[in-house]
Amino acid sequence: MKRILITTILLITAISTSFSQWKKAEEYRYVSIKVGLTNSFLDKQPDSIGYKFLTTPLGEMQLIPDLKYFGYTAGYYASVLYNYDLKSGNLGVVFGGSYNYYGISSKYHTPLSNYWLIEKQSSSSVSIPVYVKFGKDFYDKQFYFYAGGAYSMNLFLSQTEEVGWKTEIVRTKLDKNMLLRSNISGILGFNYMFLNIEANYVLGGFLNKEYEEILYTSTTFNPYEKFPKNVLYFKAGLTIPMNSWTPRQVYTIEAWFKRIFGM
Repeated sequence: MKRILITTILLITAISTSFSQWKKAEEYRYVSIKVGLTNSFLDKQPDSIGYKFLTTPLGEMQLIPDLKYFGYTAGYYASVLYNYDLKSGNLGVVFGGSYNYYGISSKYHTPLSNYWLIEKQSSSSVSIPVYVKFGKDFYDKQFYFYAGGAYSMNLFLSQTEEVGWKTEIVRTKLDKNMLLRSNISGILGFNYMFLNIEANYVLGGFLNKEYEEILYTSTTFNPYEKFPKNVLYFKAGLTIPMNSWTPRQVYTIEAWFKRIFGM
């Protein structure tokens, strides 16, 4: 573990040092990389699903959404962004590209609550974020807030299913027709040094609420019609500016790791 951390520090330092050879004007016009985890834990549950059933040890039973369920769905993201900062250090514009893997979680139970099912749907998407960052002399500490939006193109949809009487988790890749082709999200976040926290509010979510399935009785229904209209998830990770600011923080990084890991 320590070797990995040391290698990571040296790699970041080497890359950012090469960027630091740019002329001084590029201190405020630079590329940054963001990596980290997506976290969804405020999922609102579907209101009702009339045609959802589960094959239990006692046979097939209808399922009811558990409205008290507090789910958590983890994912990851990676972004490459271009920063155009004013030399005053109070305002800047950021845009670029991002890959996001995030999802939502729902829980259902049988009428007597003796059996339950947890489903997680996750979307893989690429997006174009654009936002404005603002603060007071944010260059030295990279401490700033930011707000903006992103246009996302959804690529794949996957699902995991977990039931109460088995330890096995079933993973499946779902039909692309269940997934919206694109969506727009609002962005609000803040950054301090290398640490970054961001909230994403996805308008319309990523599930296609008009998607229809046909039952054995030839009846059609929309499995995602009663799902929440919008999705809120959070990002927590690292921001790595690719300019001379990063190598100047090497001593700070080393001090953090020595303090945390006793290196």
